[in-house]
Amino acid sequence: MPLVPPHFFNFMREQHGLTGTPEYHIWEGMKQRCTNPKSPEYCNYGERGILLCDRWHSFSNFIADMGFRPDPSLSIERLDNNKGYEPGNCVWASLTVQNRNRRNNHNITFDGRTQCITVWAQEYEIGLYVLEHRLKRGWSVERALNTPTQRRTISAEERSERTRRAWITRRAMSCKA
Repeated sequence: MPLVPPHFFNFMREQHGLTGTPEYHIWEGMKQRCTNPKSPEYCNYGERGILLCDRWHSFSNFIADMGFRPDPSLSIERLDNNKGYEPGNCVWASLTVQNRNRRNNHNITFDGRTQCITVWAQEYEIGLYVLEHRLKRGWSVERALNTPTQRRTISAEERSERTRRAWITRRAMSCKA
C-alpha cells in the first residue's frame, strides 16, 4: 500500500481562512465538549447525549447557519438544554441569558410562563432571598410573588450609627493588614 504524502491532508482539509476567529474557537470548543471523551466538559455534553449535528462538523456550515456573532460578548447558547448543537436550537446569547438556561436553575411556572427564580424576583421586584425563603416555607407561587415585601425604614440616627460602625470595622481591618 503506497504511503500518502503529509501535504495531501493539508490540501484535503477545509480551507476557510477563519481558523483564528472567536467563532472558530467557539465551534472548536463545542465540538470538543460533544465528541472528545478526554475533554473535561465531555461528561456534561457528549456523555449526556448532547451531540453536534452532522452538518456542523464542518465549520463552514456552522458559520453559514449561525453567522458571525453580532456582539463580541455573545457566545453559543442551546435553547433546549436537552437537545444538541443544531440549527434551530442555537443562538448567540449573553452570559446573563445563558445563566438563566442552566440545568441546575430553580424554575417556576406561574401564569402560564416558566422562568428561573431570579427572573421572577426581578420582574416582581422582590429580593431573591425573600422569594426563595417564601417558597421554602410552603407559600404558593402566586402568594410568594404577589405579597409585597415589608420595607423597614430606619431613622437618620440609626443610619449614621451604622455608617460609623462600618467605618470603625474597616479601619480596624486595615490596621491588621
